[in-house]
Amino acid sequence: YASPLQRTVVSTTTATTFIAKTETVTETITLHKLHMVDQMFRVVEVPATGAKRIIVLQSYWAEVLSVLGGQDRIVGVGSYVKYSYYIPDSVKNCTVVGSLFRGLNYEEVLALKPDLLVTDVGYGKAEEILEKMREYEIATLTLKPRDFKDLLQAIALLGQVINSTEKAEELVQYLQEHYDKLTTWCRSVEYKPRTLMVSASKIIKSEGATATLYVWSPWGLAIEACGGHNIACDYYDKSWVSVDLETIVKLNPEIIIIVGYKSSDLEKAKEIVMEKWSVVEAVKKGKVFTILA
Repeated sequence: YASPLQRTVVSTTTATTFIAKTETVTETITLHKLHMVDQMFRVVEVPATGAKRIIVLQSYWAEVLSVLGGQDRIVGVGSYVKYSYYIPDSVKNCTVVGSLFRGLNYEEVLALKPDLLVTDVGYGKAEEILEKMREYEIATLTLKPRDFKDLLQAIALLGQVINSTEKAEELVQYLQEHYDKLTTWCRSVEYKPRTLMVSASKIIKSEGATATLYVWSPWGLAIEACGGHNIACDYYDKSWVSVDLETIVKLNPEIIIIVGYKSSDLEKAKEIVMEKWSVVEAVKKGKVFTILA
């Protein structure tokens, strides 16, 4: 899971960098830093004992950091982190610095004196945020998982930045074993139902007139891994896409999966779907499901 972005192990006296599968460069130097390469092939530098003051913008990365024992290192969070059911209250109650969609309050960021920012990239105001972090000389771990393998790699990287590699390896192994069992079983299923995965928030805001579809993203690809067919992948080449109700009707999925941050949002979105999307096969057959994510 770590190749080709292998970690760099740094002690106070020796740094060994694994650049690729077949090339190893070793040099003896005096350092008190840990260097690694993130998922955008950027070199990230944190203290050798791990980052101590972390701002994390996405709830799922905050969840992973907490599972790995890093919750006490988190000092700031993104706007949506507090909605995660799986995150400790101590993390939910951290200072909110903004979001990737609307941008950050940089005064709040600087006041927290972080030694690391953890964030997704590739959407929203990511480029602006990365430029500001470079200007303020704040290390940034950028993560951009495209599939399950990338997710495991992201977990390994998060383990490294908080000096919790053993726990990260245990978590990776646990997830890989269960993923393998699931996909092995799913391969035995011959019929692959036409499925769409949609975001609860867009449905609520538009009262069902539009929806955001998960396509070539880890969520969207999970449909394929679980034995279904994500019909959005037949028409779109993006991670996610917004479509109108007319398009939903044309796609006519047999199964609809609604994903949301809050139980109340899931309930509201499902009510709207059952009422406004009544001509869709999944609604007619009662095959509308929700996932708290």
